Amino acid sequence: GTAGATNRIATAPALWGSSWTTNGFALVDDLLLVPTSPSGSTIEMQRWDTATHQGGSTGLARLTTKRMTTITHHQERAFFTDHELVITDGLTSAQSHALPHTWGPADSIVATDDRVFVTLPDLWAFDPTQATWVNVDPISSSLLGTIGNRAIYRRGAYYPMRSTDGITSELLGIPTPPNGAELTAFPWNGQHWILGNDLWSTDGTAAGSHVHLASTGVTFSDAAAIDDGINLVGNTAVHGRELWKFDGTMFMRVTDLIPGFRDSVFSVATCGDRLFLAASDGTDGIEPYLSDGTAAGTHRIADLMPGLTSSMPEFVRVVGDYAYFTAQTPGFGNLMS
Repeated sequence: GTAGATNRIATAPALWGSSWTTNGFALVDDLLLVPTSPSGSTIEMQRWDTATHQGGSTGLARLTTKRMTTITHHQERAFFTDHELVITDGLTSAQSHALPHTWGPADSIVATDDRVFVTLPDLWAFDPTQATWVNVDPISSSLLGTIGNRAIYRRGAYYPMRSTDGITSELLGIPTPPNGAELTAFPWNGQHWILGNDLWSTDGTAAGSHVHLASTGVTFSDAAAIDDGINLVGNTAVHGRELWKFDGTMFMRVTDLIPGFRDSVFSVATCGDRLFLAASDGTDGIEPYLSDGTAAGTHRIADLMPGLTSSMPEFVRVVGDYAYFTAQTPGFGNLMS
């Protein structure tokens, strides 16, 4: 959480693809897995061991003759796919399963306790115990994440969200943002929350989905939760983009890093019991900040690209005592801790 303890681990390798849930990385126990394509046609799983602070190849044989387009993880397994589904523990085992059809590469993937969901672009569910596929929705779809053992998805870019247990699906009634913008989903206070056009709480069913409206004049583009509230990137005409908070009852603005209408906070993510921000106070570019959810407790942890140039940090996740994020430093794109 300090500039002195912010270190480049390695120059970022050639990553293949990203997904709504992992942005090109997967986590299995203490291993941060980074699929790479050293030859341009086969996938090799690189890893960073957060317990021993050592990196390198997993030692697995190259996993596929296809390229990776999307990746996710659940519990102690990582899942990635293009024209085939690969399930691996990142250490000793990897299983490859043919997709139900080969009309094109997979678009998105998420996993629950008992299913792997893949869009091809129609939605399919894979049962690892039976090695069987079920066509859940024959219409082109996009996976957004999971709530419990249900996958959340939408048909196309502009249709309301749906959920499925891998057998049947239902309409949730939650609208999607304009222009096909991404949604943010996370747990807080015993419920699951989705930020789309508005902030919703949901249990993955239509009956259990409820909207929480902010005052007029503010729009939200990102959200993350810590114990005392949901923290959001809120945009107003007067203050620009700043950090906001929802305490379960009301919305309130937290920061004013750059007074006036200039944008200050660009993204927020949960980082242990604090928040990781991509932000600027006007004297720097977009750099990594930490916050405890208060204005006084919001500060920059490093100026990785000195001056007004931006390092564009993107949070990965917390493993053990370390937070991992990608960022630009002079001459490099890096995985940082």
